[in-house]
Amino acid sequence: MRPTPTAHESQTMKRVLKVSDIMRRDFAVVTPETSMRDVAKTLLRKKIVGAAVIDENERFHGFVSTQGLMLAVVDFLNDEIPVGPIQSYFDPEPPALTESSSVMAAVEAFVKRGRANLALPVLCDGRLVGVVTRLDVVRATMDYFAGAKDTKPGTLYLSALERMDEKPPFES
Repeated sequence: MRPTPTAHESQTMKRVLKVSDIMRRDFAVVTPETSMRDVAKTLLRKKIVGAAVIDENERFHGFVSTQGLMLAVVDFLNDEIPVGPIQSYFDPEPPALTESSSVMAAVEAFVKRGRANLALPVLCDGRLVGVVTRLDVVRATMDYFAGAKDTKPGTLYLSALERMDEKPPFES
């Protein structure tokens, strides 16, 4: 059982940011049968970089992004064949988050995958309930630390730490 924080600790404690705090609940959706041409039209019309691939049973299959479009363009230019459905061009296994995942889990997933992911799915029982983008993480971090006066190293460490006086595992 954790002791009740003192008045000073209560003032310095910050709530841990969760994915549910920053995720987008509105996102573009395409089906696995959608053509890459129609995906391109959707992304251009909505001025977005990706769409969720959802089947008729509302099951999440992955994301199709501008990266997938580039692969389709390469295939088209090299082989001069029409590009069909998106099945060959979307990431079927992006790292998935839950609404209770920490924002640090999102950061780690983005960093581990490099430039491969522009957005991460937030799933509940295999169904897409939200999307977190890199910009959502940056915006939330800036908002979270707005007005913070402490500029010691480690201030921007987002994690599942429960109190501000806890040290990250990499600090001695």
